[in-house]
Amino acid sequence: RVDLVISGHTHRAGVHQKQAEHRYPIMIGAGPKEGGRTIIKVEADQQKLSAQLIQETGETLGSVILDPPPSV
Repeated sequence: RVDLVISGHTHRAGVHQKQAEHRYPIMIGAGPKEGGRTIIKVEADQQKLSAQLIQETGETLGSVILDPPPSV
């Protein structure tokens, strides 16, 4: 089961929410070029997982918040 895909080193950073083509959000960080670098900040506890895509300027480009999966 996939809840979130996080990847990096692309030339176009972005957050793609789940949709018909992929039933999970995809977060892509940017490459190392000055002015376009990003960081992906992830925090998780028993109640939620949150991830933010943040540009080196401090601007948040997108975010994802996931609730815990249902008990099996």
